[in-house]
Amino acid sequence: MLKSRHTAAVILILAAIILLFSIFSLVKKQEAVQNKIDRTFIEQLSNVITGFSMKLTGDEGISSYQRCIASVAAAAAMSPLTSYEEENDELDIALHNLYMAMLNADYKEEIVSNDALFRELFLNLSRNPKDKGTTDAIIKFTASLQR
Repeated sequence: MLKSRHTAAVILILAAIILLFSIFSLVKKQEAVQNKIDRTFIEQLSNVITGFSMKLTGDEGISSYQRCIASVAAAAAMSPLTSYEEENDELDIALHNLYMAMLNADYKEEIVSNDALFRELFLNLSRNPKDKGTTDAIIKFTASLQR
């Protein structure tokens, strides 16, 4: 009887060790995936900066503006998946609102004329995506378009 209890205890200890190792491995994999999402999000913010740095008017500016819109859309879509959303809850809303405003031809001229502002805002976001002040500034700008 003692030997079977000893064997059962050893098996339970081994199972617990294997379970702990598996949990540790899964946590590490989840952290790696989260880090990749966060890095890709930052890359999209950098693409937005590049987009707002290009000529956005005239015939040659049409494709640049469209690429800029695509980068804002990609950042908006990724935002809820990032770790930054936990501390900056309106990040996805700000990016989505800007994306929708950029799609509206009535707002294009004002958005393009504020390209320096957007470069600065997205530079701030790429440095610190948790910055609520920058997020609020984007929301405020898009809200001002609808007046």
